[in-house]
Amino acid sequence: MERSAESRKKREISLDKKTGKVYSVVYCSNFTMKCRSKMKRNSISFKTQLLGAIACICVLFFAGCDSLGGKKDVERGNVDQKKEYSQPKFVGDITMAYGAEPIEVSAVSLAANLAGTGSDPPESVQRTMLLREMASRDVAQPARVLADPSTSLVVVSGYLPPGVQKGDRFDVEVTVTTDSETTSLRGGYLLPAPMKEMLMLDRLREGRKRAVCSGPIIVEPKTGTPRDKMTQCRGIVLGGGVSTISRQIQLLVSRTSARPDKFMTMKIERAINARFKMGNGSTKKVANAKDDKLIYLSIPPEYRQNIYRFVEVVQSLAILETEAERLDRMNLLEKRLMDPTSAKRAALELEAIGRKGIDTLKLGLTSNELYVQFHAAQALAYLDVSDGAEVLGRVALEDRVNRDQALKALSALDDLNAYDVLRELMSSETAETRYGAFRALYMMRPTDPLVAGELLGKKTFHFCVIPSTGTPMLHVTKRTRAEITVFGEGQRFSHPLVVEAPNNIIVRSNSADEIVVSRFSANQQDQSRTVSSRLEDVIRALSEVGATYPDVLEVIQGAIAQNALSTAFYVDALPESGRMDPIEKNRIEQERRERYLQSKAKRKAQAENEAVEVPETEESDRADGEMAETAGDPDGVSGEVSSWNDAEGTEDAPGSDRAVGQIADSSDVGSDVESDAETDENSDADEFLEEDLQTSGEFTRSEDF
Repeated sequence: MERSAESRKKREISLDKKTGKVYSVVYCSNFTMKCRSKMKRNSISFKTQLLGAIACICVLFFAGCDSLGGKKDVERGNVDQKKEYSQPKFVGDITMAYGAEPIEVSAVSLAANLAGTGSDPPESVQRTMLLREMASRDVAQPARVLADPSTSLVVVSGYLPPGVQKGDRFDVEVTVTTDSETTSLRGGYLLPAPMKEMLMLDRLREGRKRAVCSGPIIVEPKTGTPRDKMTQCRGIVLGGGVSTISRQIQLLVSRTSARPDKFMTMKIERAINARFKMGNGSTKKVANAKDDKLIYLSIPPEYRQNIYRFVEVVQSLAILETEAERLDRMNLLEKRLMDPTSAKRAALELEAIGRKGIDTLKLGLTSNELYVQFHAAQALAYLDVSDGAEVLGRVALEDRVNRDQALKALSALDDLNAYDVLRELMSSETAETRYGAFRALYMMRPTDPLVAGELLGKKTFHFCVIPSTGTPMLHVTKRTRAEITVFGEGQRFSHPLVVEAPNNIIVRSNSADEIVVSRFSANQQDQSRTVSSRLEDVIRALSEVGATYPDVLEVIQGAIAQNALSTAFYVDALPESGRMDPIEKNRIEQERRERYLQSKAKRKAQAENEAVEVPETEESDRADGEMAETAGDPDGVSGEVSSWNDAEGTEDAPGSDRAVGQIADSSDVGSDVESDAETDENSDADEFLEEDLQTSGEFTRSEDF
């Protein structure tokens, strides 16, 4: 039957109630045709189409118009999308920190200005690298320079800390090679050299330039023992490395806890950027998601001195949490904050909430437990609230475990209350507290006249005199920053005094009130200064004649060795990080104990499951024994197993590993079963210890990075 192209069809489906058959009726412009359909009401095809139509209507009804927004809304995070996995509650549940470990960088350079103690380096890879570097700097006659006894080839190494920014300084270590004939690096100066990542594979592989290094070399003073041969050939350059790159902490989405996807990564990015700002009106974002697995973090200014604290707070940040859920959680955190066993975690979560958690944290300051007060005050300090400054000062004075964290929290507060607390701590009797407070105040306000000091010794070190009511103290540094700090004015050298320092510097006393500082040079005019015996006057005179930081340290250490300087002398008396408080230690030990018991119970369950299968193995072993005897081999392996089973019976066999085929004397079975039990416990303990060793290096403790 032919139909014109203009004809329009219309199809309907009708049901004959009497026969139960379905008819398909087609209406055309020229005719009407009714035909019988082959499908019935009870057919599978009919039910499938009917159920499909009903399902589509239900989906459209419950989803609404918002479901038609498209894929881009889901990718942008504008639509809540249900996932196959359970949604994580905190950032730390789905991410792990990456890039929180230092990077080792190395270089080959030249130590100059030695007092004839250098040497010509032998042929080696290091010599070739140094000659190549000297050629790139257009050094004339490089081989002749290397042969000069006032120079020596040295290997420089250092570590770029996590979160380092371009221009930040770090310490570098200087050593001579094992085949070098150099006898001392005293008085030397490290010439500039690029520092790179290096790895020895089939040959020495070099990475890209990461830093540069230079500066005066500090060597330990001579002791007149055979140990001098080693100590005089190595030294450090304080702040001698300058980073040429900026490192960012990264959050890596864990594949074990949830399937990485762009939706979740962008949710985390938005949560972090909503909580943290770069400050000073900067529009730079703290978190930047590069793909569905990696988020780069920039360090906010208040966390620059405590990067690991920042990572802990980020990982305590809640995601996909409604306002009602947050209020319920804050009510729970208020109770947990008052409990010393959970105060640390509760304070971190409240700090991650931000300004809305301040009132709850202030309640922690009213606790009778100093531990609870400390964690509440620490979180408030990073929220720029100084209500807990006095608590932090008390912790810095009394608690050596949390002293470092308390001082870092005070340095994050640019507040008058925190300033007064640190100023008072600089008169305490504890050296760690005094100098730690000085360093915290310098981090808070570097340009403050009280801690800025003077730049002396050819601008190689800082010198500062702090008025103090405490015991007179002299502090010098051998890491991070070349610095001499005098606590208490009026400290003096006593008579007699004669000290010879590197670079032809001599300090001697004419009387109890007069000191002469001299420097003799072969090609220059001799220099001399006569000053009073006050410590600060002598140090300034040393700087005027050209002494560097290592030279001044030699004079101070020589005077102390001669009992010509009566003061409390300390080197790097900074509070140590990583000290574990008793509550945290007990918690970790409890977790380890629980893991051990769980592992032991798991092994016991596995042993019981294996014991159920032993009788079948026993019957097969007996059958094998009978076959061996039939074959004329009564002394075979199967025969021995059969005799062991016959001697012990089936009651004890399932309890030991020998039931599955091990060979043993029947007289030793009882003792061996006990030893097997001990072995299982020992293996549990070994596995437990191995797990602890593997997890001890993870980024879970803010003190370990």
